[in-house]
Amino acid sequence: MKRYIFSLRTIISGTVIIAVALASAIAYLDQAARIRALHETQVRGELERMATLTAMAMREALWQYVPEQGDSIIDSVFVAKEVQVVEVLDHRGSVFAKRERDGLQTLKQEQELVQKVLPIERNAASIGQLRIVISTGGYQQKWEDAQETFLRGVGVVLIIAIIITLVVLQYGLIRPTKALVRESRRIADGDLRHPIRPVLLTELGTLARSMETTRQSLLKLISELEERNLKLNEANEFLEVRVADRTKTLEQTLEQLRITQNEMIQSEKLASLGRVVAGVAHELNTPIGNALTVASTVAGHIETLSAELSSGTLKKSTLIQVTENSRQALDIFLRNIEKAAQLVTSFKQVAVDQASDQRRNFDLAQVASEVLSTVQPAIKKANCHVETDLQGSLQCDGYPGSVGQVLSNLVVNALVHGYPKGDGGQIRVSVKNGEIAGCVVLSVSDDGEGMTPEVIQKIFDPFFTTKLGTGGSGLGMNIVQGLVVRTLGGTVTVQSAPGKGTTIQVQFPKVAP
Repeated sequence: MKRYIFSLRTIISGTVIIAVALASAIAYLDQAARIRALHETQVRGELERMATLTAMAMREALWQYVPEQGDSIIDSVFVAKEVQVVEVLDHRGSVFAKRERDGLQTLKQEQELVQKVLPIERNAASIGQLRIVISTGGYQQKWEDAQETFLRGVGVVLIIAIIITLVVLQYGLIRPTKALVRESRRIADGDLRHPIRPVLLTELGTLARSMETTRQSLLKLISELEERNLKLNEANEFLEVRVADRTKTLEQTLEQLRITQNEMIQSEKLASLGRVVAGVAHELNTPIGNALTVASTVAGHIETLSAELSSGTLKKSTLIQVTENSRQALDIFLRNIEKAAQLVTSFKQVAVDQASDQRRNFDLAQVASEVLSTVQPAIKKANCHVETDLQGSLQCDGYPGSVGQVLSNLVVNALVHGYPKGDGGQIRVSVKNGEIAGCVVLSVSDDGEGMTPEVIQKIFDPFFTTKLGTGGSGLGMNIVQGLVVRTLGGTVTVQSAPGKGTTIQVQFPKVAP
């Protein structure tokens, strides 16, 4: 059993003693201040009265300059024991009469002295000066008497308070508390046979009733537990078979979920590749159309030239004009065909990278540029503008197909979720060296609607989408995270707030694991 340093009786008794002592000290200080103030008032009043009377009595003796009469008046003043010095000066400042009590120097060290100086006047003219010094020794005696009386009273009160406190504690708190402690130990040891007897109608009585209720509840609960244990023992006989059946069912369900998830991931990849095909087809339409128009124009010029040549009416000016027009048309034709060839090359590289996931050396800025050219139609359709900051000479050894799919998914995700109303905006794509040595950073930012903290927490969960029922699979960002973490060996961070756009930053090593 744990032994406490201080018992409850000691703590409460100590508290009572401290409280009484503190109250007594406060009363002591208050009484001392009042006695001092009263005594000082009495001393100064007595000094004022004594000085006034002495100055009036000394006026004729000083005017007639009779020192013997002045000494007689000073002797009558020295009857009061408090008077220590009486000094009378004439109008020249010379001593007319003076008396000083013996032992004044010693008295100055032990007691406080108070003096009063008054002019001696006759017919409104000053003829001299009176100085009286008295001591405050009476205050010290009164204070010592009051202190002795006060301390006796405090001692009596303190003893009575301790006796009453101990008696009340013993019969009103200590005994009932010890009884409750014994009962609580029985309950803690598991002995619930003995009912808890009620105590005084105080908080301890409430505690005793609560402990009795707890005991009865524990008895009831133990009985119910025993009944349930019997039922559980019976159910455990069939538990292993049921667990095996459910485990097998769960394994089959999980396997089916893996197959379904893989199929959906492949579908998402094909959909991404389909967007690339659609974008390239849309982009090829313009240069090929322009080349076809130019070719048709050149064909018309050649037919005109051939007709004039056959008829023998060919002119030099006509030949020069046809030649010049054909040269200009051929330049336009070649530029458009080269543009189409570049688009086909970019599409071919992107398609091969995303389809094969082959590892090779690549320029990150070039891959990003090729991917952005394939999603350009979707960007134009969303009425958005892409600003690029692509740092060159970032040579990487890894999987450009995974990088391209990550960038494509992030841009399409920004178009779909950042600007759902088609109002358009600005998307910024940047590639640069990362703060960590040997790493690069791919960043996609938009000024769209942004995301709430709840959406950010679930953005990488598979099948989570805010576009449920509108064609969203909820796998786009899950695929991004899988490619970045497992294939590229990097990390993905998301910063967003409602109405403040979104920034997704992908950091991965230049040499993939």
